[in-house]
Parts: sequence; structure tokens; C-alpha cells
Amino acid sequence: MRKFNRCVAIVLVVLLIGMTFDVPSFFPYRIQQVYAEKEQIDSGESVAESVYKKIETYDDIPVDIEPPKPPANLQLISKTSSTVSMSWSPAEDNTGVSYYNIYNGSSVVQAVYGENTSCTVSGLLPFTQYSFTVRAVDESGNVSAPSNTLVVTTLRESIRVNSNMALFEDKIYQDLYLESGSLNLNGYNLTIEGNLIHSGGTLNINGGKLIVKGDYRIQKESVNAQGQVTYSGSDGYLYMRRRMIMFAWKGIL
Repeated sequence: MRKFNRCVAIVLVVLLIGMTFDVPSFFPYRIQQVYAEKEQIDSGESVAESVYKKIETYDDIPVDIEPPKPPANLQLISKTSSTVSMSWSPAEDNTGVSYYNIYNGSSVVQAVYGENTSCTVSGLLPFTQYSFTVRAVDESGNVSAPSNTLVVTTLRESIRVNSNMALFEDKIYQDLYLESGSLNLNGYNLTIEGNLIHSGGTLNINGGKLIVKGDYRIQKESVNAQGQVTYSGSDGYLYMRRRMIMFAWKGIL
């Protein structure tokens, strides 16, 4: 059997030295390495013997086919109308995790390298549901099973009003900042899922309905470098006519 293997090795050497085809696309990885090293063969050993030893050596190298364990505890950190931030517990692997792929459904939307176990996915649509999972990939390219699924609906779009604006249909926003100009409900419903900050300009109900589920502040809002929010006086005006203002809970006027 050993003599037969050496004959095979001799045939391979003849092919490697004598033919002019594209070696990398024709031969397996181990034979490509032999081809690359053929000029470094010891002068006291036959070409066939050296090739045979190299093939035996490569056959003894262990191959990692064990995938990492799936990441766990995928959870939401925060979300906006266009981003979702999430974190998860590290995956375990016998050789070490190289990176994580973040999926929305069956599509990879982001990769996180090194020991990082959190990320922010951006470029999302407002008020849209997404289903995220995470898979770990080790240094050999083995891919884990998916983590638990994180289902998230992004927030609605927020808006800033700095000029005259009138509604011509019912509207729903996450937050609304009325800074100048006028906002005329024009007989339609305006729903604010978060806060209405009225720092300037005029809000005219004009036969419509205003529903604020957070705070309605006729105040100016300021945020310092530490993220602390403060409020001060406002130049805003509120006009009501015929219909009503509704608060889901106590607003601040």
C-alpha cells in the first residue's frame, strides 16, 4: 500500500512540474502547498519521498469542525425611529469566537468583531417591525445556531416645526418640537406618542383634536453636555376652537 501511495505521489509531482494549467483551481489545498514548496526539497531526498512525507504530515493536522455555542440573552438597549441598539452574552467555542453576524430575518445586516457583544443597527425605517438574531463565527469559519430572537418595532418619526404648517390628514408622530411659525390642525387629529415641546410659534387646534401621550410643555428645552434636560420660558401660543385637547396622562402646560 505504501509503494502504491508513493507511485501516486510521483505522478502528482510529474503533473505539478510538467503541466501548465492553473494549479490553484485544479488541485486540493494540500497539494497546492506541496507545489509552492517543491523548490525547498532537501537535496539528499527524492522528490517523491519528500512529497509523500508532506502529504502524510498535512493529513495529521486536526481540522476544527465544531461550531460555537449560540449567543444568549439577546436584548434591547434602546431604539429610535431609525436605529436599534442591542446586546448579548458571549458565545463559547473550543478555539475562540472570531466575530458575530447580526441578522434581520435571514439577511446579515452587520458584523461585530473581537470581544464586542453589542451593536447599533442603523438605517432602519420608522414604525417598522424587525426580527434580529445573532450567530457566532469561529476562526475556522464554523457558524453557530442563532441566538434568541429580538423583535423590535422602531419608534415613529419625530418632527420639528420652524415654519407655517397645516394638516390635511390625521398624523401621528413620536415627538413634536414646535419652535416657530404655526401648526394648524385644520380639523384633523394630531397624535403625539411621546412629548410635545412648544418653545415658540403658535399651535392652532382649529376644529381638530390634539392627543399627547407624553408631556405637553409650552417651554424651551435645553440639553447639556452630560445629557441633562432643563426647561425654561416659552414664546409659544396655544389657540383652541370648537373641539378638544386630550392627554393620555397629565401633561405639563
